[in-house]
Formats: sequence, C-alpha cells, structure tokens
Amino acid sequence: MGWCNKNTRPDNVPFRFRKIWLEYNQFMNMVKISWSEPMCDGPIRLVMRKLKRVKSTLKAWHKNTYWGTRDKIAQTNKSLKDIQKQQEQESFDVQLHLQEMETEKLISNLMHTEATMWKQRACIKEELEGDRNSAYF
Repeated sequence: MGWCNKNTRPDNVPFRFRKIWLEYNQFMNMVKISWSEPMCDGPIRLVMRKLKRVKSTLKAWHKNTYWGTRDKIAQTNKSLKDIQKQQEQESFDVQLHLQEMETEKLISNLMHTEATMWKQRACIKEELEGDRNSAYF
C-alpha cells in the first residue's frame, strides 16, 4: 500500500572491477582519458580524486553498456526467429542468411557477456559467504 517499486541503491556501494571490461577494445583508452584530465591538488589527494573520477566514469559506462543484457538477448532472439521465418518463405536469399549469421554471432557475444558477469558475481558471493559444504568435510 504506499510502497515504492523503485529499487534504490546507496551511493556507497563498493566498487568492483568487472573482468568483462577487459574484453572491450576501448576500455584502456577510456581509463587513460579519464585519468589524464588535469586536476590541481596535493599528490595524495590528487590520486584519490582521480581514482574517484575513474570509478564514476567506469560505473556510468558499465550501466550504459552492459545493463539490460538479458533484455537484449531476448530481443535479439526474437529478431532471429523473425529472420528464420522470412527464410522459410524466401529460402535462397543470401542477405537473410547473412543477417541470420550476424544475429547468431550477436546472441553468442551477449550470452558470453552475461555468463562472464554471472561467473564473477558467483565468485564474489562465494568469497563473502564461503562454501556452504566446507564445514561438513
């Protein structure tokens, strides 16, 4: 009754480096650009502020690039089915075959991205909570 459906996250969530970022071609370039922006401050404070700026840049980039991967997979699967239905009607269309191959490759990349993110999340959870069967052995 009066509940808000929005999921709010606190601002002090710990920063976690994502392994999937390393597979992105422009990742290092993005970090270099963010790091090299000039700042005037003492040496320790300068490093601290630059790290904070890189962190916020990476968080925003991650949100824009990787959030909604599951929805993207579902949407791409739907478009693949549409392409395959068109191929049933026009079986010798080379353009449709190329679209099908591209879409399958995109689905494969999206699934790899999601699997990598879940694998890292599972490792983090295991580190925090420990292996539940370890007390038995």
